[in-house]
Amino acid sequence: MAASALFKTLLYTVNNLLQQHKYKSALAVVKGFRNGAVYGAKIRAPHALVMTFLFRSGSLREKFRAIAQATYTHSRNLACFVLTYKGLQALQQRLQGKVLQSHSFLAACVGGWLVFGENNNINSQGRGVRQGCSLSPTLFNIYINELAEALERSGSIPGLALHDSEVKCLLYADDLVLLSPTAEGLQHSLALLEQYCEEWALTVNLDKTRVMVFQKKARSQGNRYQFSYGGEVLEHSSSYSNLGIEISASGGFSLAVKALNEKARRAFYAIKARFGQLKLPIRTWIKLYHAIIKPILLYGSEIWGPILKFENWDKNLIERTQLEFAKNILRVNRSTSNHACRAELGLYPLHIEIKKKSCSVLSSPDSI
Repeated sequence: MAASALFKTLLYTVNNLLQQHKYKSALAVVKGFRNGAVYGAKIRAPHALVMTFLFRSGSLREKFRAIAQATYTHSRNLACFVLTYKGLQALQQRLQGKVLQSHSFLAACVGGWLVFGENNNINSQGRGVRQGCSLSPTLFNIYINELAEALERSGSIPGLALHDSEVKCLLYADDLVLLSPTAEGLQHSLALLEQYCEEWALTVNLDKTRVMVFQKKARSQGNRYQFSYGGEVLEHSSSYSNLGIEISASGGFSLAVKALNEKARRAFYAIKARFGQLKLPIRTWIKLYHAIIKPILLYGSEIWGPILKFENWDKNLIERTQLEFAKNILRVNRSTSNHACRAELGLYPLHIEIKKKSCSVLSSPDSI
């Protein structure tokens, strides 16, 4: 009975203190500290658990230690921030005798500077997005948008003439291509890029940065032109892959045709290795060809098709790959008539479709 009476007395005293207005500010500070610690742990613990097991290497003990450390740091920082924020609000209100909107702003600024002013495991990011992440091109576009505008506004940097306009750069996803008809113009573009990256705290991966000069003798370009970025001389390349199309420095697309041919052959033999034992009917093989292999062979044919020579079209790499597929699924000898194999499967020579695609693009009013 004595213990029960003592507990009731203590509870009454605490409730009485909580209801007194003069302790409201102090209790708000204590409550804010408690809420910051609790919600900081609730928010960070699940996030740290998922991110650690997905992206962190090491033993199970090291992973749990990293989760606990991240949760503790986040909870402590949030609790300290709320404590500082509520305390400064109460102090300003006491000094000025009333509540102003500027109190919250000043308290948040000072609290953020005191708590998050130094780098730690929470407010510093040492790793970017993963390769292929859908967020990567979005972030890149946000940061790089003004660079394209700066290039367009620069009168000292010439671009490639296209009808009545100039093209000075190409942007797609997180790739950037700088274009210029002169060596001086390209170096000016690189200098502008370097200045822009310094201003926005961006870095250029020089291991993936190359220069390609379009000319007839591509092998001699490294001796004639040198371009630098950040004091380092950039390497020259005799070819460049843009949107899956390999372009050579001589302006030809033979490398692109070879690359597409190899990709299509790898796709076919990968399908054959996985489903070859099932003895698929020829009708199914034809559907797989039209759905997977043919689109690879014809990728970008609107671009490289018009300059492809079709005098001996039956010996072209693209046509030979189609025939290789046809004779494989028909299980006939290589010396079997090409026309007979195509007729048996209902396949037309691919150069017909390549020419149709090229003509449809060139006849389009929006075509360049």
